[in-house]
Amino acid sequence: MQDAITFADPHLCAAGRALAARLRRAEGRYAMFGHQEDEQIRRSPGTDSDVCEATGTYPAVFGFDLGGIEAPAASGRDAAHFDRMRAWIRRDHERGGIVTISWHSRNPITGGGYGENLHPGSVAVVLPGGDRHGTWCGWLDTVAGFLRSLTDSQGNAIPVVFRPFHEHNGDWFWWCIGGQDDDPAEAAAAQRDGHTGQFGPDADATDDQFAALWRFTVAYLRDRCEVHNVLYAISPDRSRIRADRQAFAADYLRGYPGDDVVDVFGLDDYIDIGRDDNPGTPEEVFAGFVLSLEELAKVARAHGKPAAMTEIGTPNAMAGVPEHPWTRFLDRGAAASDLTRRVLWYLTWTNSWHGEPNIYGTPLSTDPTGPDFLRFARQGYVRFLDRVER
Repeated sequence: MQDAITFADPHLCAAGRALAARLRRAEGRYAMFGHQEDEQIRRSPGTDSDVCEATGTYPAVFGFDLGGIEAPAASGRDAAHFDRMRAWIRRDHERGGIVTISWHSRNPITGGGYGENLHPGSVAVVLPGGDRHGTWCGWLDTVAGFLRSLTDSQGNAIPVVFRPFHEHNGDWFWWCIGGQDDDPAEAAAAQRDGHTGQFGPDADATDDQFAALWRFTVAYLRDRCEVHNVLYAISPDRSRIRADRQAFAADYLRGYPGDDVVDVFGLDDYIDIGRDDNPGTPEEVFAGFVLSLEELAKVARAHGKPAAMTEIGTPNAMAGVPEHPWTRFLDRGAAASDLTRRVLWYLTWTNSWHGEPNIYGTPLSTDPTGPDFLRFARQGYVRFLDRVER
């Protein structure tokens, strides 16, 4: 990061600035482990956290998602759901955790949710002048109300990292601009990543339209709705970025809306970590993971932003270390070089109820990789909540 810090919100609250300073202090010294919906989706009975069951401590970064807040009746997520989320966010913040929030919003034309999220022209219709622009502003009003409501027990604002349009370079969400398919192996792998049936021309936003959507959204939340407790994170998907040091930055920056409206450079990466359809040998897979970390750190540093792995898969047998995926793959990669050490956190996605192995989530103590996960938590470069500075 550059010495001078600028924020997407010039009026960012004191707690938001303190969070940015906390990230800056950690950079190059340690990274943090994160988990999506740690309290909400659990495999272990009798505990409030699968991570805690396995390690005796909690993630340092807690992920939440606002999907459904824009359409409660269609999503089945009512006010009580978001009241519980608000309470979890307060608890995790007061524990010393960092909160990050994504938003799997429904399609503004069809109302379709995840898996049915595409329709031609979806970005164009929510931009100013589009016939769904009023709908979009209403959704943003609702999101803003939730973000403003995040306060601690003393009534102070809770700062969050918000990444509203994640994986925008893919073609599986209504805001997507379509991916890079120049590498046939990666393109084939992308077709097998769980988004089957969603690919095609319906993700038709141009780079400029996506940038306009991002800029409008940040300005609306910040200026119209007076949301001042947010750092904004952009997070393209690695599967649509070529694993090439000459091409990475250009691919990463497709649709980039500008340094003045972005605070964190993130990357969602399952193809390098967790996807056993990656065609590489274990050595090639690890080298690709390190390359992605280093190139992410480079492009973030060039723009004066911190870097984070905003979603990652679960390391497994594809990494060539089936019994030690956390210590010998993830942690080894995170600490591989001065550049990889600049990446600030690694957020695994939600746990499933189907047990190991899967490409998401974290193990329990009784799972085959549970002992390695415990070693990782106790002594790794990537720290859990009990070893981070606040």
